[in-house]
Amino acid sequence: MFKHTFIYFLSKGVPGIINFVAIALYTRLLSPSEYGEYALVIAAVTFVNTTLFHWLRLGLLRYNPKYEGNQKAMFISSITATFISMTILTIFLGTGAFIVYTPFHSMALLWFLGIGLLTMQSMFDLFTEYLRSELSSKLFGVVTALKVVLSLIVAVILIKFFGFGAEGIVLGLIIGIFLSLVFFIPKYMHLVSIKMIDRDMIKEVVKYSVPFIAALSMEAIILNTDRYLIGWLMDTASVGIYAVSYDLAKQILFLLMMIINLAAYPLVVKALETGGIKECQKQLNENTSLLLLVSVPATTGMILLSESFTDIFLGESYQGKAAVIFSLISLAIFIQGFKMYYFDLAFQLGKNTKLQIWPVLAAAVLNVILNLLLIPKYGIFGSAYATIISYVVSVLLSALIGKKIFPLTFPFKEVGKIFIATGIMALCVWPALGIGGIPGFIVQIVVGIAAYGAVVLALDINGIRRLIMRRVKKSPQ
Repeated sequence: MFKHTFIYFLSKGVPGIINFVAIALYTRLLSPSEYGEYALVIAAVTFVNTTLFHWLRLGLLRYNPKYEGNQKAMFISSITATFISMTILTIFLGTGAFIVYTPFHSMALLWFLGIGLLTMQSMFDLFTEYLRSELSSKLFGVVTALKVVLSLIVAVILIKFFGFGAEGIVLGLIIGIFLSLVFFIPKYMHLVSIKMIDRDMIKEVVKYSVPFIAALSMEAIILNTDRYLIGWLMDTASVGIYAVSYDLAKQILFLLMMIINLAAYPLVVKALETGGIKECQKQLNENTSLLLLVSVPATTGMILLSESFTDIFLGESYQGKAAVIFSLISLAIFIQGFKMYYFDLAFQLGKNTKLQIWPVLAAAVLNVILNLLLIPKYGIFGSAYATIISYVVSVLLSALIGKKIFPLTFPFKEVGKIFIATGIMALCVWPALGIGGIPGFIVQIVVGIAAYGAVVLALDINGIRRLIMRRVKKSPQ
């Protein structure tokens, strides 16, 4: 578990840092209105990608580990054929919609580029999910790093030297994804053959994964509706300030939680397949402890240092309101991540994914209603409040329904220690909050890490002290 988490930390952490830098650069190269336009297109791409393609990736991740030899080639061929068919249909429908609705829109070029980005992003996600299912974490990291590095370089060049606005970021993403895949995908083409397509395998994936479509679509609505409602009720500049605060918080916290899940979920599935429910629960406890060991102090630190984060990393025209949004969204992302990577496992491991729709459906409807009620009164802060409330409702419903499907366990003792360590960390950081600027931010981070690390070792949370001692003893003298 720790080994795979560390590898995924390297493979996703480096791209995460680069994406973090990208946000800082884009807020200095683009106005809030331009960033808002980019955010609206990305929201649409994310929604369509999630709704039409994510279920296929989930099926690949769930079933690929159980196949070997010719059966694996048959499974990959079947998944690839389904993906290609869906991609062609999506391009056809997307182009038709563009011709009918947006050729004379002020964001016409941006929307058209969004169709290309959707195609490339869905292909990239499917390939990297295959690498993940094969536990090829190193190649996963290389491909992901190439994508973000090349995308950022191309985007900055297009904006800085060719005068592109938000279109420069989208075009940079398209080119970056293409270049990151073109060197690797051909090496796996031997696994794909039109003669090996198996309809029964496709049916198995459909039966397992299609129920996710509604749930994932509702999740995407919660994530993206707020931006469209802010744009409708306010303006694109407000969308830009809200979106960049959201993106900054998500880039830090959700990335950390996702890294742990990338390593953890395949191990849980393997434990269930090979050892049964008891072994699965044992692995699940370890995963949950590690997830909270990282995410609880990270969330607390982001809320405490929200003003420092936004003042240092965002352009001047984005500062002010961004700090409050950043802290509110940090809490919302923690709630969302814990739901996705803990409570939602009951539906996936219990193979009853159709019931997963009800919590997110309720949250999505509530989110739209609350946004309509709160944005006119509280502006972009109202949208953040709506997001938090909606996720809380979603978590409660997921917990109530999920416990009847699969018996999740929870490591109360270890989690109690985590909250003690986080509380001590916050008390130690609090006096340093008065120190301003980059030096003060560095001091606050160092104090927080040192305090938290010391308590974690003292309490031996998740057996980390014993793990370190074993490593020290094994190391050559």
